[in-house]
This record gives sequence, C-alpha cells and structure tokens, in this order.
Amino acid sequence: MKRKGRALWGILFAAVLIGTAVCSYHLGEEQGKASRSAETEQEKTSPLNPGKDCAVIAPFLGGEICDFSQTEPSPAVVSLAECLLTELKDQIQTVSVFYQRSKTVSVYHGTAGLPDGSVFGVNEEFLSASGLMIEKGRGITAHDVSAGKRAAVLDSRSAQILFQGTDPVGETVEIEGRLYEVVGVAGFPEPDMGNGLVLITESTWPEVYQYEEPRSILIHVSKEDGDRSLEEQAGCAVRLLNSMIPEGESIRYRIVE
Repeated sequence: MKRKGRALWGILFAAVLIGTAVCSYHLGEEQGKASRSAETEQEKTSPLNPGKDCAVIAPFLGGEICDFSQTEPSPAVVSLAECLLTELKDQIQTVSVFYQRSKTVSVYHGTAGLPDGSVFGVNEEFLSASGLMIEKGRGITAHDVSAGKRAAVLDSRSAQILFQGTDPVGETVEIEGRLYEVVGVAGFPEPDMGNGLVLITESTWPEVYQYEEPRSILIHVSKEDGDRSLEEQAGCAVRLLNSMIPEGESIRYRIVE
C-alpha cells in the first residue's frame, strides 16, 4: 500500500509539473502575442511616415494619440501649438501645425471607402515639412487655405484604395458627407503602406469636425539649422508645450514614434 501510495503521489506530482509547464508555455505565448500586438499598435501610432529629418509631436491621452473624435477638447490646450510656433519661430527653420483624425474617418469615392485611414487638416507648409512629394497634380496652396477651398491631397495608398488605379486628380471624394476636389497625389520618400492618408485644407476643418481643438506639430530640421539635432529640438518643443498645460489636465504632448 505504501508503495502504491508513493507511486500515486509521484504520478500526481508529475501531472502538476506538466500542468504548470503547459500553463507557463501558454502564458508565455499569450504574453508574446500581447507584446507583438503592442509593438504592432505602436508601429501604427502615427499614419504619418516622415523622413529621418522630421518629428511629429502630438497630444496624447494615456498611451494613445488623442484625435478628439470622442474627447471634448479643453480650451486650455487648444492654442498651445500656435504658442509653440511663436516661441520657436527663430529656432526651427520649418515647422507646421495640423489637425488629425485617424481610424474613425468617413472617406468615400463611390462605394470605395477608407474606414481605417486618416484625415489631416493642413496648411501650405505641411508638404515641405513632412517630406511628402507631389506625384500628380499639386499640393494645397495658401490660396486654398485663405479661400476656404475644399481641396484634398491623397497619399498614394489612399489613391489606390479609393480609385483603384484610375487618376484621381480632378475627381471628388466625400469626407464626412462633404465633397472635396482631389488636387494632387503625394508620396513619402520612404513608402509607407498604411491605411491611407488624406490631407484637406485646415480652414475647412470646422466644416467636417470640431471648430476648436488642439493641433499636432511637425518639425523639420535641415543642415542649416545649426548644431542642434532633431531629437534635441523636438525634446525642447515637447518640454515647452507641456510646461504650458495647466495642472490637472490629462493631455500631454509626446513625440510620436
């Protein structure tokens, strides 16, 4: 009986060890999947794929970019990007501010949609700051902005999704129920096969989204900007922005990875 009891305990102990090992394996697998998922999400944090001389600074709420599609913007942070431009106008050669919406946009051409794409509200300085290069048509101009023209520039990915190989220049797209004329198609120096990006004139942003909300900042640093690196200038901008946010606000500006 003692031998049988010992044998039984030995079997039970072995079963526990095997069960623990299996659980550890599955836990490791789940943690690995979660880690890979987090890495994927981090890669998708920004739809913008600027060149190595550019940095994007955006308002974050927790670990995500706050695009204000479901968050009411605080008046205290609405004008911070413009304040930054005033403070850094003599320190950074090329800087542009822009509105953004991602993943919750409604962009269509006929029945073809861009449900997981992004829409940016930009001015005429955005293209040169971002490194986007016009491949067809033209970019958004100062006249487009001042006249409130509903002009749109598609990146090559959104042009492919919405127009499926046909030339989109001169055609229209529907953005949040409003028609915009496609004036150009642009591409990045380093192609980014994301979910599609649409640029519209910043002056028409209140027609499709909220009237007042914080904007993100795009900084471009060239060799003529002196000895300060892009990282140093972007870090300085982030510290300055966050120093202007009132105590108690949850939004913080961060450099988008």
